Formats: sequence, C-alpha cells, structure tokens
Amino acid sequence: MKDLFKEYLFTKHVLVAPSFKPNEENSFNTLVALANKFAIKITKGMELASHEMIEFAAKQLGEYVPAPFYRGFPNSVRELTEDQLLFDQLFHYIETYGYGNFDEVGHSVFEKDFERLAFEEDVKQKEFEILTEEEATDRLHRAVLDLLESSRPLSENDYNIVLETMRSYMMFPKTIPCKQTAVRLLYEMKSALRFSRYLNLADVIKLVDYINYKVYDNENLKKLNLKNKDRKLITEVIDACFADKQKARNTRECFEKRKIWCGLLHHIHYQPKTNDARQFVAMIRSGENTSVYSRFESEMAADNVVEAARILAQEKGSSVVIRNLNYLLSRCRNEDDVKGVLSWVK
Repeated sequence: MKDLFKEYLFTKHVLVAPSFKPNEENSFNTLVALANKFAIKITKGMELASHEMIEFAAKQLGEYVPAPFYRGFPNSVRELTEDQLLFDQLFHYIETYGYGNFDEVGHSVFEKDFERLAFEEDVKQKEFEILTEEEATDRLHRAVLDLLESSRPLSENDYNIVLETMRSYMMFPKTIPCKQTAVRLLYEMKSALRFSRYLNLADVIKLVDYINYKVYDNENLKKLNLKNKDRKLITEVIDACFADKQKARNTRECFEKRKIWCGLLHHIHYQPKTNDARQFVAMIRSGENTSVYSRFESEMAADNVVEAARILAQEKGSSVVIRNLNYLLSRCRNEDDVKGVLSWVK
C-alpha cells in the first residue's frame, strides 16, 4: 500500500500491518513504545504490531524524538552533544547514588536556561486499530466513498486521496453529487466514458470553465483557446451525454447560456452523431431561446405573473420564486394575482 494511503488512514486511527508476521516479543515492545511515547492504545490487531510503526507514528505526529529521550523532553537537552550527554549521565549518577540528593529537580550542567515547562505526559489517549493490508484497503475504499457522497467540494488533501485511490484501484462510485469534484476527476483521469455519467449536458460548461480558468489560468472571460486534447475530451463528454438514452440532459438549462454554447460548439468544431444531438445543435445555433428564464420574462412581459411564478417554481424550485418575489409582486394587478404568486412559495 502506498505511503499516501497509510498516512491518510493514520488520521482515521488506523495502522497498516506489514506483509510479514512480526514475532510476539517485537509486537509487545512496539505496543509499549506506542503507548509510552505517543499515548496510542491498540484496540484491535495487537499481534500485528511491528517496530516500523514507532517511526511511522513519530513522523505522523511530528515527534522526531531521539531514542534516549521521552515525550516532551526539553529541546535544550536534545541539542547537547553526545560528549555532554555522557558527562551529564555520569555526573547525575554520582550525585544521585553517591550523595543521595533528591531535593532539587535535576538539569543538565551545560544548559544555559533550564527553566522547565510542564512535561507533556498527561495526554489524551488515542485508540488505534492495526489492520492487514487487505482490511486497510477495504477501509480506504469505504472512506473514499464517504468523501464522494458529499455535495460540497473536497479539500485538496481529501481530493488527492480520492484521485490516487481511483487511479490505484480503479474504483468508481454510483454517483458523485458534487459537480466540481466530478469535473476535476474527469479531467484528471481523462476518462469521459467513466465520468460523463456523473454530469448532465449543462455541466459541460463547468468542465470548460475548469479547463480554461484553473488549468490554463486564463483570466480573459471572452478568450477560449483550448488544446486539441481538451477539445477532444469535451467532444467525448457531449457525445456520451447524447449516447445515453436514459440520461436526463437538461437541454433547457443549456439555453440559459446559449451564447457560450454557440462559441464552444464552434471552437471544438462539434459534429453531432445522433438525432438528438443534431436537434440540440440546430436549436442552439438558431438563436431561439427556450430557457426557463426566457419563458419567465415572456410571461412577465405579458403581465401573466401567476404563470411566470409557476414556471419558476416547477422548473427551478420555490427558492427561486422567493428570490424574485419583489419583482413578481411589483407586477401584480390585484389581490388574486398576489395570492396566485404566493401559492407557489413553499
């Protein structure tokens, strides 16, 4: 298993066992060291503990403590040379056992500043499991699937874990609610066939925006200069959306960005391969706007405010009606219009 996955599982309180089986004495010593140095209590898989876990846990916790020192030992002592440390040991041994001086807390005779802070001995105990690589892989997959169930964008660390897991194990969830995550994975994996199922036709513009602004770092909103490989990828995604007969394409939502679609189809030299695709391209290029907001504005211009509210509520949801409520109520001519508009607010 890759170190990246082991480090991630460590944050989930999981240690991955080595492929070889450690002896009992080594396992016991490791358990004692993990408990004493890092306050790690192993609740499962104690027989799988190996000495390598001590160094691994130290790196993950940022505890680069030399072997002679314990947790919380002062830096002023750690920085002493080996000769100074040896002299200290001899000096304190003679003083303690030769003269019986237990009145004062000992310190190095070479330290310039030996004022002590409280040692970090009283720390909260952390419960960990030790899993075999097979069990750890299953735990990793479940954690990644949980991350992909989120409708919010992932942090960079979580996204990298998801990406590397998909690359290493070729695992793909049934759905990815977050469109931003789906778009990034599609582009990074360069697999329109696998990831287009997570996107609707209208989401193609999100993919174009990601390539243009994030990948190319292009700040000019009117300039679109895609590379051939990216033109091909976008074309494959559009074709995949039309190839799936059962897929909801949301073509009406595309008309809300008709000008952007016209420019995109021209830029990638798109050639439709199905009847549905040819009909969509023809309607986009015809200049006719059949978007929800276009129908909404048409009804508002005709003073059909109740019908305009119905279109927004059924196509976009009642929250959109609420956002446009002042606009709708300002066009109401009587009490019936007001009641009709408010009936779509839930």
